Amino acid sequence: MKCLKGYIERDPIESKVAVVFNAFKMPIVWETRPLSSFRNMKNLRDTLAHGKPAEIRYDNVASATPDQRNIIDNLKADWQKALTHEPIMTAYKDMDDLFKQLLEKSGLKLFDTIEQTNYTISLIEK
Repeated sequence: MKCLKGYIERDPIESKVAVVFNAFKMPIVWETRPLSSFRNMKNLRDTLAHGKPAEIRYDNVASATPDQRNIIDNLKADWQKALTHEPIMTAYKDMDDLFKQLLEKSGLKLFDTIEQTNYTISLIEK
C-alpha cells in the first residue's frame, strides 16, 4: 500500500485533504468546487450516519394530496430538501473529476486504488 507521510486515518477530513493536496501541490479552496461539493457530501454522509432525527413542529391540521408539494415539503428534514437532481449530479461530477485528477497526479493505476484482500472464487459443480 502506498501512503503519504502525515496521513492519519482518524484525522479530520480537512487534515487529510491538506496532506494529499499539499503532496500534489494542489490548491485547497473549500469555498469553491470541487471541495465545496466534497464537504457537502461529507456532511450529508455524517448526517445520515450520525445525525439525530429532525423534530418538526407543524401545528396545522391539513390533508395533502400528492400534488400539494408545499405541505409535504414542510415535513421534510433540511437534508432531504437539499437532495435534488442538480446538486447530486454536480457533486458526482466534481468527485469523479477530482478522483481522476488525484489518480493522474499520484501516478497510481486504477487497480492500485482497490483494497486488496484474500478472496477466492470456487466453482462447485453438482
